[in-house]
Amino acid sequence: MRGNRLPPELQLIAETELGETDERKIDALEEFNQLLDDEPDLYSRRDDEFLLRFLRVAKYNVDAALKRLKEYYKMRKECSFVFENFLPSSAKLEARSMAMVLPRRDVHGRLVLLLRLGAWNPQIISYIEALQAITLVVEHLTADPAAQTTGVSCIHDYGGFSMDKFIAINFGLLKSSIKLLLDCVPTRSKAIHIVRQSYAFDMGFAMVRPFISKKISERIHFHGVNFDGLYEDMAVDMLPKEYGGLGPDLDIEAYWRGLDQAEECFVQNNRYGYHIK
Repeated sequence: MRGNRLPPELQLIAETELGETDERKIDALEEFNQLLDDEPDLYSRRDDEFLLRFLRVAKYNVDAALKRLKEYYKMRKECSFVFENFLPSSAKLEARSMAMVLPRRDVHGRLVLLLRLGAWNPQIISYIEALQAITLVVEHLTADPAAQTTGVSCIHDYGGFSMDKFIAINFGLLKSSIKLLLDCVPTRSKAIHIVRQSYAFDMGFAMVRPFISKKISERIHFHGVNFDGLYEDMAVDMLPKEYGGLGPDLDIEAYWRGLDQAEECFVQNNRYGYHIK
C-alpha cells in the first residue's frame, strides 16, 4: 500500500475529516506526481510520505495541495536567510529555548507546539536566528501524521515581550514568517492560545493581524495570565506548572536532543527546491 498506514485513531479522523481512503490515496498521489511533472523549475521531494503531508492538509484537493507545496518551496527560496544551514546543529542554545513540542497531546489528540516568544533576547540572538529555530521545530513537526490529521494546538507565550523587543523586530521578516508558518508548511493549525501578552504584543499584533486569514483569526484565543481557558483543550496533568498545570517541568533540552537525531533528515530535505539540481 502506498504511504504508511496510519494508526487506527488517526485513520478514523483521516477518513471522516479528510476523506482519505486507500483508493483515494493512490489516485491522489498519482495525480500529484503527474502535476509535478509539469513543474520543470521545481525539484521537489516526490516520496509518498512527503506528498501526503500536503494532500492531507488540503483534504485531498490535489490542486490545493500542489499550490501549497509550491508556496512552501517558494518561501524556502525567498526566505533563504532562514533556510541557509537549516539544520538543528546550527540553532543556538538561546534560540532553542524558544520552541518545542510538548511530550503529551491535548484532549483532542493534537500535538502541542510551545513557542516562548517573549524569551527572545535580541541582544544575544537575531530575529532571523530565533525564526530559524522555530521553523526547525515546525518543519520536524510536519512529518508527524498527527499534525496532518488531528492537527496542532499552539501556545504562544509572550511573557517578557517588551518594547525594546518590539522595536528590534523587522516587520517585513515577520510578515514573511507568518505566511510561511501559517500558509505554507503542511500542518493543520487548529488552535492558537496566546498567554502573558503585553502592551508591546498588542501593538505588534495590530500590525500583523491584517495578514492573518479569517479562519486562523477565529482560532486565536487570548488568555493573559489566566490559564483556565487552556483547560478546554489541554488536560491539567499535561501542562507544566508554569502554565497552571500539574504536568512535568519543561525539558527543552530533551526535546532538542531528539531533534538533533533527525539532522540527516534535514540534510536530505535541504537538497530540494526551486532551481536546485
